[in-house]
This record gives sequence, C-alpha cells and structure tokens, in this order.
Amino acid sequence: MKLEDFENQYKLLGIDNLYCNTYSNMGRKVLETNPKIKALLERHEGATFENGLIRIHNAGSFYFWTGLPFEFFKRYRGKAYVFAYDWMGRQYAVLGENIILMLDPATAEVFELKVSLEEFFNVDLSQGKEDLLEQSKFLESLTYYLVS
Repeated sequence: MKLEDFENQYKLLGIDNLYCNTYSNMGRKVLETNPKIKALLERHEGATFENGLIRIHNAGSFYFWTGLPFEFFKRYRGKAYVFAYDWMGRQYAVLGENIILMLDPATAEVFELKVSLEEFFNVDLSQGKEDLLEQSKFLESLTYYLVS
C-alpha cells in the first residue's frame, strides 16, 4: 500500500498500544481476512498523526472497535471493518473494495465516501485536513486545553 502523499502531509506523533494485550491475537486473526487493512496496519499500526487529528488502529483496537460501532450502525455489521478514528470520535471503516464509511456517533450518521483505502489517505486526507477533519477546530480546542 502506497501512502506517500498522506505521509508527506501528516506528522507522526507516536504509537498507541492500547488494547494490544487483550485483543491483539484476535485482531490479527481477523486481519488475515482483510488484506487492505492488514497492509495499512503493517505500515502504521497504532500511529497517531498531527497531535491526534487522526489515528490508525492497532490490531487490538481494530478488533475491539470493529464490533462496537456496528452494535449501533447495524446495517454494516459483519460487512465493514474499522481502521482509524479522528479527534471527534468518528470511526472510519472499509466496506467492500471502494467505500470508506465515516461513522459519526455524535450525529448517529454514516457517510459513505466512494474511494479506495489508498485514495482516502492520499487524496481525501492529504487534501482535506480542513474539509474532512476540521483541523482549525481541532487546533483551537487543543490550544484551549493546553492554555487552560
């Protein structure tokens, strides 16, 4: 998986190992059936970018969070698999070959982006820090909490 555009636009902050001990083995088994997400995690497992603007799941959190949002968004249960989440708590999932779901728990909405996983990172995220992730609001809230 080639993510050069994304990697050039987003600064890596660190790696998160939360959920690794509890769910990692189960997550790795499920990843065997999801080669695109497996390739993404092999490259950026648990990565936090731009101070938390967007984060990529590790094998354990992938397993845990793939189940949880689909208890609410039942239409996609067993059909979609999460791979990342943003600072607003929205989960991003792969559905089939060329659909990325943005699951928004705040509004109880699902947005379908008709792009591949690579296009999502290299085009949508690389060119959409503001449009998709609302970076200015993120920086404003980050500054507020750091100053307060």
